[in-house]
Amino acid sequence: MNITIFPQRIEGEFNVLSSKSDVIRILICSLFSKENINLKMNNFCDDIKFGIGAIKSLGKKVNIKDNIINISTLYENIDYAEVDCGESGTLLRFLLPCANYFANKVRFKGKKGLTKRPIKELIELLSKHGLLFSGYELPFEVEGELKSGTYFISGNISSQYISGLLFILPLLDGNSKIIITSKLESEKYVDMTVNRLNDFGIHVKKYNNEIFIKGNQNYNPQKCYTAEGDWSYGASLLCLGAVNGDIKLSGLNMKSVQPDRCILDILSEMEADVKYNDECVRVKSNLLRGIERNLSGCPDLFPVIAATASFAEDNSIFYGINRLIYKESNRLESTSKVLEKLGANLKYDENKAIIYPNKKLYDGDIYTFNDHRIAMAASIMGLKSLTPVKIIGAECVNKSAPAFFDCFKEYIKEE
Repeated sequence: MNITIFPQRIEGEFNVLSSKSDVIRILICSLFSKENINLKMNNFCDDIKFGIGAIKSLGKKVNIKDNIINISTLYENIDYAEVDCGESGTLLRFLLPCANYFANKVRFKGKKGLTKRPIKELIELLSKHGLLFSGYELPFEVEGELKSGTYFISGNISSQYISGLLFILPLLDGNSKIIITSKLESEKYVDMTVNRLNDFGIHVKKYNNEIFIKGNQNYNPQKCYTAEGDWSYGASLLCLGAVNGDIKLSGLNMKSVQPDRCILDILSEMEADVKYNDECVRVKSNLLRGIERNLSGCPDLFPVIAATASFAEDNSIFYGINRLIYKESNRLESTSKVLEKLGANLKYDENKAIIYPNKKLYDGDIYTFNDHRIAMAASIMGLKSLTPVKIIGAECVNKSAPAFFDCFKEYIKEE
């Protein structure tokens, strides 16, 4: 699908989609729950669809009616299961430590883009604690039984490695400890996991670079859960408002630990007109200023922030972006190419990027690199370019936010 964005001021009130990160965490917790639960959510993006398929493969019954997912008790005695993770690195890394709790042998597979995401370090760690892998690259099979103990793990590759362990270690015989051997990047994603575990009656203790997990716990779910609104999706819409519009969003938890909630601070620092209360967030365009900021805790924001910074009055500098090369695309390279195509400029090295703005952006055909964040970033720039911008492969937004282009359908042409 190709979409042409016509430059125009965008105004509107929208309800955000449910956070796919939160939904997937609830789905994983539901796997270990012996009671039925209902999950209220409004986002049936590709990653969530694969998450639902995964828990069904591992024994859950799932019924969906409107925006409520009913998840019922486990089947028993699964000898072999096949889990398709699609392009979801979150789903793969969460399930690798957990899946053999439900089946004697599990075959993991995924789409081509997922094979590029780092998992070798996690496989090597799990191999030391009882699991047997047929290989390091998808597809592969996993056998064995994970054991409790002390897990040494780096914190600068993916917080999802740690979250995956936190789902399963509380159920094992014996206590466990996770020792993080380097600075934990995206720490708030681990906090998201800990909070959802608490909601399911699982408790862990986190002290600096160590997490203590008591064994022999049980998941004790509530009857109903409501997924949080997605600050990542919301950030893209709020950036639209900051660049050329007036956007009002409801459905966001102002007390959320989601890392991308920091978009409010970032846009305020850039001097966009930002107002919010417990009910909604509103961002209006203003004369934007360049900023200097470390994004190590929220690297997924980089493409949309870089697009927004392209319209600032002066340069912006961002640090803590080295892990962007491991995303759906190399987001340092792909974001740079989008900005360059439209007339702005991005210079980067391993962990630093400088945005050189150009308020006179021109038209171009923008390739998304099959990356939903890049498509959203290009859309932000298209709203204020001098002439229309065509986004080629715009369907990639279905990975996280299939309703993204609905929010400004008056300003686009779909092919």
